[in-house]
Amino acid sequence: MNTIDGLGVAIATPFDESLGIDYEAFERLLDFLVGRDF
Repeated sequence: MNTIDGLGVAIATPFDESLGIDYEAFERLLDFLVGRDF
């Protein structure tokens, strides 16, 4: 799961800086999508 977590950070960081999104919500969404689709 470290690869997935690292990918999440890589994706979330630029968006969090530019849009100020909630990283926790993004992480939960990522976990949901990964769990369901993969």
